[in-house]
Formats: sequence, structure tokens, C-alpha cells
Amino acid sequence: MAWNSWMAPYRRVMSPLASEESLVGAMANPDPGVRAWAVVNPQAGEVVWALAAQDPDVLVRRGLAEHLAQRAAAHRPVPVGVLSQLAGDEDPRVRDLAQRALYWVR
Repeated sequence: MAWNSWMAPYRRVMSPLASEESLVGAMANPDPGVRAWAVVNPQAGEVVWALAAQDPDVLVRRGLAEHLAQRAAAHRPVPVGVLSQLAGDEDPRVRDLAQRALYWVR
């Protein structure tokens, strides 16, 4: 596989000009790295975060939990429903990050 074709989905989700629609579409990509970058894109919103909270790859969910925890600590808006879902995650690190973020939101 050529470098450009392999890197193309990453370039799309890393771009600060990506639309939320393209980020939602990227959540269907089979590569968890692409999905993880879509979650932390500045244009990502609640729809992308809700999809990521249900992602089968724990690293995508951890990335989401860390991202939302940092937003909550900085007093930026975060979706409480997504955090509540992550607070019940099977991974202890995801649960811990989400519970700490919920503390900042309350």
C-alpha cells in the first residue's frame, strides 16, 4: 500500500477544517487510529463522541474519555450523557477518567 493512500484517511480526520459529517463518516473506518483522531478533532461534536463511546476498541474510548475529561477540567461544554455512558465502561481507565470528568461537570 502506498503511503499516500494509507495516510489519506488520517489527513482528513486530522484537518481542523474537517466537517462534522466527515468525522461521523470516519467513525465507520476499520482503522482505530482514524477513529481516535476523529474523536479529538476540534470540529467533533456530540454525535461523533456518542459513536466513539460505543466503539469496540478500548483505545478509542480511552482517547474520548481523556479528551472529554480535559474539556470538563477546562470548563468547556461536554455531553453529560456520553460521560455517564463512559463512567460505566468495562475498562477501569475509561471509567476513572469519565467519573473524574463528571465531577468537574457537576
